[in-house]
Amino acid sequence: TFFQKLRALDYILLVCILILGVISSLAMYATDGGELLYHTKSHVLRFIIFFGMMFVLSFLDIRFWHATAYLFYLIVLGFLVIFLSSPILSSSIE
Repeated sequence: TFFQKLRALDYILLVCILILGVISSLAMYATDGGELLYHTKSHVLRFIIFFGMMFVLSFLDIRFWHATAYLFYLIVLGFLVIFLSSPILSSSIE
């Protein structure tokens, strides 16, 4: 059930990730001169979004990830081939 999965989470890992995110946000804040500028705001926003995604996706059954891993790999590989073969997109790399 949901509560069993919630109790089985590795809380030490979650706290370490949160501490790392807070420290990195404070470092970004300090490098922005003590103001919440674009880089600090985007960093904090991305951390909150992707930490939430990590938390939600951790509740999916491991068999789902085993069943779809090769499909995700092929999709990402296809995007990479398209990106590198497109003259418009690949010119931004150089």
